[in-house]
Amino acid sequence: MIITDENLHGALVKALIESGYEVKPVALGNYGATDEVVISMAYEESAILVTEDKDFGELVFAHQMAKVTVVFLRYRQVELPVIKQNLLRVVLEYAHLDGRFFVVVTSTKIRVRTI
Repeated sequence: MIITDENLHGALVKALIESGYEVKPVALGNYGATDEVVISMAYEESAILVTEDKDFGELVFAHQMAKVTVVFLRYRQVELPVIKQNLLRVVLEYAHLDGRFFVVVTSTKIRVRTI
């Protein structure tokens, strides 16, 4: 399962759903949830968390809330088509792995850190 943070662009959520992934958008029923609640949701569901919110990096590394895989997207609007492709590639590669990762996805690279 993939949990998408409420800030995630709708086109990215749609691409995940159309690719056959089970997606649970935070915006449906949990709008305004704190980042801590969102991470807890992902942990309880054994889900990957996809976000555009850089605060999750601080939660994972500084506060050691490293119980889930977080995919953090950094892009400009014009890069959305490339980000969509990179996101689908990352989810395909990491959705089935047991480890926990912090993955930063940009239009030009994908950086993965084991946490």
